Amino acid sequence: MKKFNLHILWCIFFFAIHIHLSYGQHQCNSSLSISLGPNDTYTLFPEDLLGEEEFQGYEKTITPSEFTCANLGNNIVVANVYQNGSLEFTCTSTVFVTDVNNPIANCKSSLNVELNSEGIHHFTFEEIDNGSSDGCGNFQFLITPQQVNCSSPNPVHVVLLIIDESGNSNSSSLDVSWDEYSTPVTSLACNALTLITIIPGQEIEITSDMVLEGGPYGCPSRYTVEISENGNARPEPIVTVDDTTKQLEVQVTDTQNGNLCWGLITVITNPECNVPFHICDTECRLAAAGDCNSGHTSLDNIEWPCDIVLQGNCQYVLLEFSPTFLVSEGLAEEADASPQLVNAECYLISTAYTDQVIDNISTKEIIRTWNILSWISGEIWSYVQHITVQIDVLSICDTQAWDTPYSDCAGGHSATDDVEWPADITVHSIFTHPEDLAANSDVAPENVEPRIFTECTTVDKVYNDFVTQVNDTVLNILRTWTVKEFNTAITYTYQQTITAIFDLSVREVCVTRENGEGIPDVELIPGFTTGENGCYTFDNPVGVIVTPVKDSPLLEGVNFLDKILLLEYLLGIRQLTPLQMRAGDLNESGSLTYIDVVLMDKLLAGTLIPSFEHNWKFFEQSTLNSFADITDSAVPYKFIGIKMGDIDNSFPLSATAPLEHVALKINDEILNKKETYNIPFFLEKNTRILGFSTQIKNINQHLNVLNVNAPNLPGFTMEANVTFTTDLITIHWIAPGDYLEQGVALSSENPLFTFTLKPTVNSILSEEMELETSYENLVKPSGNKPALDLNVDFQNVIISSVLQLDNGQKINFYPNPVRNEIHFTGIDPYDNGKVSIHDATGRKVYESNLTEKLDLSPLPAGLFYIHVVTQSGISSATPLYKL
Repeated sequence: MKKFNLHILWCIFFFAIHIHLSYGQHQCNSSLSISLGPNDTYTLFPEDLLGEEEFQGYEKTITPSEFTCANLGNNIVVANVYQNGSLEFTCTSTVFVTDVNNPIANCKSSLNVELNSEGIHHFTFEEIDNGSSDGCGNFQFLITPQQVNCSSPNPVHVVLLIIDESGNSNSSSLDVSWDEYSTPVTSLACNALTLITIIPGQEIEITSDMVLEGGPYGCPSRYTVEISENGNARPEPIVTVDDTTKQLEVQVTDTQNGNLCWGLITVITNPECNVPFHICDTECRLAAAGDCNSGHTSLDNIEWPCDIVLQGNCQYVLLEFSPTFLVSEGLAEEADASPQLVNAECYLISTAYTDQVIDNISTKEIIRTWNILSWISGEIWSYVQHITVQIDVLSICDTQAWDTPYSDCAGGHSATDDVEWPADITVHSIFTHPEDLAANSDVAPENVEPRIFTECTTVDKVYNDFVTQVNDTVLNILRTWTVKEFNTAITYTYQQTITAIFDLSVREVCVTRENGEGIPDVELIPGFTTGENGCYTFDNPVGVIVTPVKDSPLLEGVNFLDKILLLEYLLGIRQLTPLQMRAGDLNESGSLTYIDVVLMDKLLAGTLIPSFEHNWKFFEQSTLNSFADITDSAVPYKFIGIKMGDIDNSFPLSATAPLEHVALKINDEILNKKETYNIPFFLEKNTRILGFSTQIKNINQHLNVLNVNAPNLPGFTMEANVTFTTDLITIHWIAPGDYLEQGVALSSENPLFTFTLKPTVNSILSEEMELETSYENLVKPSGNKPALDLNVDFQNVIISSVLQLDNGQKINFYPNPVRNEIHFTGIDPYDNGKVSIHDATGRKVYESNLTEKLDLSPLPAGLFYIHVVTQSGISSATPLYKL
């Protein structure tokens, strides 16, 4: 912190350089698409349109900057840049705002309803809903099922679907129990004659609601129905087409009171169904219509589907293309997804299909055979439909390397196929694994492995090496690349020659991170460790089995940034490499789960008792084993290392480039003991953050922090995010899951957090508080931006001065310069000392008893000298500057 020099007068120089910004040299984003955050707002910063580096040091504004549901769609935004209050640059942009937040669907926990006199209850939104909402206002709803009746299960499972105006949806459900209509009539009245219409082969069960008239009655389950023929009761109340010539009696009985009634039943057939079911079509529905002999007529009971040709993709080859799928995905009309039957309700008909699938290089052919069965006549009609899926598959014709001059497929190197093969190379290293080649600055990226250009995601690249030892220093590696497309099982091969020049009489074993950075001090075998480059050379390697071992302080390299990566992976926001996943698998279960989040919290808190013996894990590059027999002279031995918990590989192996700084701005304060102060902490620039972690030192333990609040950070509480120790306040916060993808927008004008504190002595805030430099004070911006190093920047710093008495006693006073009041610390209240102030000529202009606070507002501005004398006569003097 800057201190006032007691012997040099202050000089203040102002030098302003005006830089004119030419409109032709600067641009802003002409269009931008944003999505409202989980709180249905979005804060746009000037940097989003102008760039972070373009106008550093200038005042920037943007209008509008806050977007809500009212701004959905296109918005015109104006950005302005000012220099010393003068407008230097302006631009406009179109910002398209979308709402991607799902509404909140909330059902009641339980519901009981009563059927009406018709035996039905229609659900209403009001009786199902328990506070469903959408941040952007209006929404539609769908209740499934829409009603409950006598045949519904009891209870019935009801789903409430909420859909907002942007198409986002959410659902909630509950089980609804129901009661029958409570006051049905007790006396029964049967129809004198009940007509039952039937089709051949059909069986109909007679229920009370078919026979009873008047009412209202209860549900059919309350009543028994009995059918008699010539006075003989049937075991079940069922009629068939055989009963069309019979006169049947029916009796309905109320099981609750014994009341009953009688009537007659006549069974008839539907006149429209008297025509036998008939199929003569042999062609699809779009063929020219004629008679049965023409292949397509409108006089029979069928319309066959036409053939379908689909433009597919790589994944389509894995699908079965059922009729339901064809319709739901919009790939075919209903009439071409399955046969359409005419008057099917008159007949007992079943429809089924079988598929024969033929996979070709670029197509998938489905030969679908439809079978229609009449259960009455026993006839079967068959029809064949062809579904052709044209697949965008891998197409490779090249046989030469990528740097061969372009010609056509016949010439060996075409610009139109889907591959570029690597060229032959020479490397001065035995490490020829593709990852090693990628890290070798002498190897062109095009020569590391084949480059595949296709939308297919089911293409795999593998290689096999045939190694020939030319002499003691040269290996010839014939690498055969195989590119396989799993959809079609077609493979393509290519041979690349790699000449490796190396000393094969010794064996070099290297240990690196995934990025190729060497890991030093790894024990390969007892007594032998890797050097600064992560490698060690064995002179007599025969029979040596290397098993790398290393341990480091458990928390080193692990911080809240690793937890953010873990959460982003679990929420599907970010992908991790297999080795990053192993580093985050703290319970060693073989996969990442929220159990690992709990263990990560324990690790960060210093309470984790690890299940792993060593906190570094090593995997041999080719086999992924934790060990390797290094006898074979023709094999490069390299291990990839991870540190448990260090998902982002931030463990410091060597000097790294410093992170970009971001200041935590605080206004300095004169603190009076026992008074309460609210001290806000601001980030120096607009930032969207995913989290931060900082440790603030209470240097002299003079600050009693009563509360830490951060209303701009969702989910922040002092209990969950702040830890107090003797002289340290540790604050850490990670955005809740809903905010992790977009981040929380924090303007430089809104505090990151605020301290409420009460000092125990009179003091200056900047002399009582600082960052703990041994702690990783970091802010993580959203997206893939690297973390920012946090440092404190006190604004309007209050400077204190020291009066050194002859007996060694020190009396501090502040501020210096002073406007009105000065404060003293380190004085003895029983000393009865005196204070006098003299101007530059030595004339006394002020005198007072020595107290903790003096009012100097009557003094004019200028340079003075303050003189303190104790009762015992000990004195000291120093310059004082009055503003």
